[in-house]
Amino acid sequence: MSNALYHTIHEPIAGGGQNLNVTTASATVSSAFPARTSAVRLFGLVPCYIDFGASASAGTAFYLAASAVEYFAASASATLSAIIASGAAGTLNIKALVD
Repeated sequence: MSNALYHTIHEPIAGGGQNLNVTTASATVSSAFPARTSAVRLFGLVPCYIDFGASASAGTAFYLAASAVEYFAASASATLSAIIASGAAGTLNIKALVD
């Protein structure tokens, strides 16, 4: 029986990191991802809702728990938006990756 499971290894893109200050007032939008981006690594210090583009809203976007690390496929020039899920404002770290 063969094992069909595998994990793609991504390489960080130099200068491809950014920190978003996530608040409850409205969605905070990231800068566009750099050329060659194929994925992003997200790490939130606070619980938040995230969505690609400028439309993150509580309850309808992807929930990212505090201290959780998630990876998503992404493309160059795309943006990500985030809004706090609960509690005080905090930081969402975004790192652009390439295969």
